[in-house]
Amino acid sequence: MSGGETPTDRLPETHAPSEYGTVDNRDLLLRALATLPRRTRATLVLRYFEDLPESEIAQIMGCSIRTVKSNVSRGLARLREHHLVAAVAAPAQKEG
Repeated sequence: MSGGETPTDRLPETHAPSEYGTVDNRDLLLRALATLPRRTRATLVLRYFEDLPESEIAQIMGCSIRTVKSNVSRGLARLREHHLVAAVAAPAQKEG
């Protein structure tokens, strides 16, 4: 055999996240987002789901870039404190 491969009787264990865990986490995040005020939620969705720059979000929402930054900051802070998001974040912090 070439390429440094060594045959073994057992396959190596992987720590890849399960598809179902990812779907569950996404559902929890969407449920937590639904609890935010409408404009804050829209700002976060445009920024992180649509990956738009702050200047474009400001134009879409008819506000200043400063307001966009403020909404993102407040929205992320509220999500970090939300019990649904905290339940997902806690196991990830223990693994890291």
